[in-house]
Amino acid sequence: MKTALYTRDMGYIWPTALYCVFNEFDFVGGVILCSCAFIIDMLTLVRLRVANNVIEVHCQIATQDMLKRRKNEIRLFSQAFTQCIVFCITLLSFHVFTLFSDNFWWQFSMVTLIWITAHSLDGLIVVLFHFRLSLCSTKHLTSTAMMSSSASRPANTAIIPGAKA
Repeated sequence: MKTALYTRDMGYIWPTALYCVFNEFDFVGGVILCSCAFIIDMLTLVRLRVANNVIEVHCQIATQDMLKRRKNEIRLFSQAFTQCIVFCITLLSFHVFTLFSDNFWWQFSMVTLIWITAHSLDGLIVVLFHFRLSLCSTKHLTSTAMMSSSASRPANTAIIPGAKA
């Protein structure tokens, strides 16, 4: 497979040694970053499991606050791990899957469409892990942070000074 750079002025430029070095550096750097994120995620998983076991052994009756906090930590871990997987697949698509064919549309789908899909999935993952669908209210997406802050506010407190509650 021949990889080329395209510029308007000079047409196709076949890769030089410097281009090949930068391409390899980009791949190796991405692999290092994904590996570090994966190691941190695995250490976090081990830490969550150990903390969960300590709570079960030392506290026969777990408080509601402890359970809520544990659920939130697991949700954040799941979000980080899912996003890491998406970006690792994107990295593979850029540097490995593009080598499977010289077809223009294959290259386009493995680079441009995967880039768009990865960032769209990243936003979707954030929405799915931090918002829940509420069919009973007028707002269909309600943030969990907004719900917890409004639940802790007394009912007779006005949000805007001078406004009626």
